[in-house]
Amino acid sequence: MKVILIATIALMNLSAFAQSSKSTSIAISDTIVYAAVDRPGELYILTQGNQIQKFDQDGKLLSLYKGERRPTLFEPGDGARIFAYYRDLQQYWIFNPSFEVTAAHTFDASFAIEPWLICPAGETNFWILDGADNTLKKINTRTNTVPVDVSMNTTSAKENFLYMRDYQNFLFILEKGKGILIYNGMGKLVKTIASKSIRYFNFMGSDLYYVEGDLLKRVDIFYGEAREEKLPIHSPFLLLTDERTFVVGNKSIEVKR
Repeated sequence: MKVILIATIALMNLSAFAQSSKSTSIAISDTIVYAAVDRPGELYILTQGNQIQKFDQDGKLLSLYKGERRPTLFEPGDGARIFAYYRDLQQYWIFNPSFEVTAAHTFDASFAIEPWLICPAGETNFWILDGADNTLKKINTRTNTVPVDVSMNTTSAKENFLYMRDYQNFLFILEKGKGILIYNGMGKLVKTIASKSIRYFNFMGSDLYYVEGDLLKRVDIFYGEAREEKLPIHSPFLLLTDERTFVVGNKSIEVKR
């Protein structure tokens, strides 16, 4: 899977990150394998021992969930309705902010033969990447219909598709060794951000951002404007918010203000 973290001073002021005087360091007893931020700016980490931990913007642990398995795809959204897809169960679960499971659903097999990745697209729509034939399907669970069902036009092995997220009516898919594939709301491929080394991506405003080597790269998803900045530090995961930068290591989190 993927993820990350560094809450930031602001994407516009990343250069000030190195001079930031306020910093909080947090030690984690288990190995971190993924990280994400919700829209309010709180941090989530997934650990090798199947924990999901949630921290506020200052690094205070708010809640912890210990499960029998780790989600294949995790998306905290707005923090009120947290999404997790478990491929081995072929189920998606919805958690509340306290990590109580409020819903667990299995898609009808007629929708997809092999649901490889699933992500939400609003409250009632979901994207499914069907690994059996490399197709993309958008499912409306309210009407139980499939408004989009298209081929990805690729022979790539399903194992290469690592992560998927809907944002601003675009679908973003991370393909190992290729980069980020961007599809419009009808499932048409409109752009590819080529890179063999992208491990994760995230969004801030109209910017898609990701780390490549020692560079933070940003692309405006509407206008295509690309910028890059040299990072003052190296970390497995870097996540940005309006007010914080979360630097996430293998067993540590550093919160920069």
